[in-house]
Amino acid sequence: MTKAIGIDLGTTFTCVAFMKTDDLVDVATNRHGNTITPSVVHFGTEITKVGEDAVSMRGRDPSNTVYQIKRFMGREAADPEIKKRKYPFEIVASKKGNANIRVTPATKGRNSNLLDIIRYAKTIAEERIGGTVTDAVITVPANFTNDQREATKYAGEIAGLKVLRIVNEPTAAALAYGFEKKNKNESRVVLVYDLGGGTFDVSIVKMKGTEAEVLATEGRTFLGGEDFDYRLYEEAVSEKSFEITRETFEELCQDLFEKTIECAESLSKSTNLPVKSSVGAVKLVDVTPYSLGIGMVNDRMGFIMKKNTRYPAVAHDVRVNAFDNQTSLNFPIYEGENPVASENNKLGDLDIGVPKRPRGENKMQVTLSIDADGILNVHVKDKDTGKEAETTVTTSKLSEQERAKMANDSKRKFEAEAVQQAKMEARTAFSEALTRATTWIRRVDDAKKADEIRRLVEKEEMWFESKDPSNTELYDHAKAIRKALSSLVN
Repeated sequence: MTKAIGIDLGTTFTCVAFMKTDDLVDVATNRHGNTITPSVVHFGTEITKVGEDAVSMRGRDPSNTVYQIKRFMGREAADPEIKKRKYPFEIVASKKGNANIRVTPATKGRNSNLLDIIRYAKTIAEERIGGTVTDAVITVPANFTNDQREATKYAGEIAGLKVLRIVNEPTAAALAYGFEKKNKNESRVVLVYDLGGGTFDVSIVKMKGTEAEVLATEGRTFLGGEDFDYRLYEEAVSEKSFEITRETFEELCQDLFEKTIECAESLSKSTNLPVKSSVGAVKLVDVTPYSLGIGMVNDRMGFIMKKNTRYPAVAHDVRVNAFDNQTSLNFPIYEGENPVASENNKLGDLDIGVPKRPRGENKMQVTLSIDADGILNVHVKDKDTGKEAETTVTTSKLSEQERAKMANDSKRKFEAEAVQQAKMEARTAFSEALTRATTWIRRVDDAKKADEIRRLVEKEEMWFESKDPSNTELYDHAKAIRKALSSLVN
């Protein structure tokens, strides 16, 4: 049976795990032996590096090494939160104004960077499990927008995964905590305070038996460990000193701590619930992080689904034509709390043709439905004619066939890069063996032995230049060089 993996897609680190048995979770280690992988991608001219290998390139090729990609998701390039921070790579606007990253090989959209990280997590899991992985659950910040959730799911699909569920990070944390509890029938309410590397979430979760119900959630997408680090960096640069005491740290970051506490206190007051401890669960009932609605005349926001509505959920409302003899109606879709529609986050538009009628006589039923992943579907129906229009709010307008093609292209690219990477590693192993042998020519005191080593090096160099050796041949020759060298110098 195919195992489903869980991917904790963090701003600074990514982790992947799977159920080894019914009650045992196995956290997969990467090729460096670590259970967490830096969420960093380096775009080289031939291969793409992820994780520790990419981190090693930040000093050598900073303009092509991308990190903190989650912070750019769902944001415009002109967003003040993005512009106030300096990055070594170039942030550019897409045709729609979204924040994209420009690196030497090409301009990479936010999905491309996520894709590489998710694909690497998939590979780690497959190496650990010893088989192909096709299904995954991916976590996201609780206050991720519809656009950000869909982008995450889309990246997972292009990476070759069927994304079974998008789960809010505080909910996943509550589940992980409750998973090991002995009393599965105990009912508790828990406040989950999740201060990550790049985002902050706080949720109040009611847990009992096999159900976890999120009652309310708050958060900040630009509040995390990276912000604390940046405060220390600025202080060190301005004071030209690297000795910072705990008292100084707390003073520098006091407002950041206070923002997290304000979120938690506001959430606790809004639900009027005491905070206790938690027990485990496997059924999820999450809530919407923002209100949802339709833009109306005079830029008013027509709220249809309130913030902290449990989902999956469906909400209905009736809208009418604002002017006489309209032949079509436009429904701009927004998420946010501002009564001015344009001040909220616009998700998209839905248009429907209507017969000419006086103002107020085209009665349209608007239905908003949110699935288990928190992704929005909008349906409009003319109550008189029965005509309907529908859209799923997505960041990509690609068809299923186009998505499948992109997934296949991505797989072929990944496989080609893996072949190239393996070839480079084999050549490096051979080159290092030759270099080590060359250094011993000058180090040995015995002229006869030095001459033998020189002939060995010349022989291997001629062999390498005379053909295009396979990886196996390169490793075999590297091993032979080390063995011959050992017998001569020891």
